[in-house]
Amino acid sequence: MNAIAFGYAEEKEKALYLAVQWVLCQTGSTLAAIVALGINMQVDSETKDAGAPNAVYIVFVVIQVIAMVLALMLLIRPKDVVRSDGTRLAIFQAPTVKNELLGMWQMVTDFKFMMLLPPMIAAEMALALQSSLNGFYFNLRTRSLNNVMFNFIQIPASFLMTWILDSPRFGQRKTRALIGITAMSAVTLGICAAEAGWLVINDIDRTAEGPSVDWTDSAFVGPFVIYIIYGSVYRYLSFSYWRISVPTTNDIIDSIYQIATQYVITALTNDPERLARMGGVFRGMTAFGMMFSFIIDGNSGSYISQLIFQFVCYFVGIVFLYIVTIKWVTDSNYFSESSVIVPEHVKKEAVIEGRVTHEDVVEEHRKESVGGGKMDVESSVL
Repeated sequence: MNAIAFGYAEEKEKALYLAVQWVLCQTGSTLAAIVALGINMQVDSETKDAGAPNAVYIVFVVIQVIAMVLALMLLIRPKDVVRSDGTRLAIFQAPTVKNELLGMWQMVTDFKFMMLLPPMIAAEMALALQSSLNGFYFNLRTRSLNNVMFNFIQIPASFLMTWILDSPRFGQRKTRALIGITAMSAVTLGICAAEAGWLVINDIDRTAEGPSVDWTDSAFVGPFVIYIIYGSVYRYLSFSYWRISVPTTNDIIDSIYQIATQYVITALTNDPERLARMGGVFRGMTAFGMMFSFIIDGNSGSYISQLIFQFVCYFVGIVFLYIVTIKWVTDSNYFSESSVIVPEHVKKEAVIEGRVTHEDVVEEHRKESVGGGKMDVESSVL
């Protein structure tokens, strides 16, 4: 899925493809959370544990198997993907072990990509702390409700990042990326700081028994309404609610931090093969960071120490995002990569604006011919 989101999009739609992928994932997670909420809706507020019927697990397994079958039936090879203008994505090499090993070596020796490992590792570290706090502070059905909102709120957050990163009104690509990273940083670090304040003020001690707050409790109403209206940020800005705020803050962070990181990755190249490998590394590194955060949580470290560690990882990742964006993100990678086939409208715009030579256009037509794309487009461009 990352290979598609990273490699198929044109430069003007990079963030949109990332957001669509994220929204599809979170829609599924939201539906699953709604199922859990429906099962636990009538569970007594004092109940600590409950289980889903076997039928629920069976249905989920069946859905996953159907998805796998549909993917095998409907997905086509990247080299067979044709844009609406008749051009293909790139000239693909024959998949061999040698080519893959060479591609991986080129990736791990790419300094600018290696500098993005810290933000990749930090991208999903919040899940361990937030899941633990949710389980500690609330009873079963309220945790289920929080999980619904945890997943749902990421959908509008993803489209907000798309609006920033893909909109020409915010300037060229580097400028848009810097604005997006800055907005993400303000939300991410601000929420972490606010959550630290909540932990200290409420003196949350994981070694003690949790309060098992229920949504019927008067303390829940205010912050929950603020949560729905303003999302994860504003509910911490009203000091009068700090004593009763719910500690599930990193839902928006989960989406915008990853989209910002992925956008910078996709801004480094348009080569689908390179982007597919980068997407695989991204998923591997996020899983590594999440695993590490769960190890820390499993060793019963204090919540505040976990949050400090998480804050440091976020901060270091953000610094590297800024460095890579400032030094290596350009307004376009088209016409600079020998294997990438430039979209038809980009060629026309480049010719009109005088950004390419006749030889550049001829070379693009040669690549289209090799890649199996349109053969008769030269007359429409020149």
